[in-house]
Amino acid sequence: TAYSPSTLFLSDNLADGGDVISVALNGQVVLQDLPIHTPDNSPPHPLSLPLKEGANRIDLLCRQDPDGLGCTLQAEISNTTAGKGITTINDNYIPEGQFASFIVEYKPVN
Repeated sequence: TAYSPSTLFLSDNLADGGDVISVALNGQVVLQDLPIHTPDNSPPHPLSLPLKEGANRIDLLCRQDPDGLGCTLQAEISNTTAGKGITTINDNYIPEGQFASFIVEYKPVN
């Protein structure tokens, strides 16, 4: 469970190969054509996400992959109710033009 807004940090988890991604939150594009880099070459890109109550779907689209293998990335939501970040690393390459998705839940504190 995450807080709203939450910050999504995006980076390349393998090598700087020129991968370019776009991000959608609940079907709405919130970031287009971001070149991602390894943490050794550039800090992870922060993206503030205004989560709605309940389940929120985050889609990460591989827009460009110069080496032809597919995009590799790490995505981390920093502020969660567990007191530590939620990190997801894609185990498989995301082919150019395709996406990977994950769900983040937001429950407001009453």
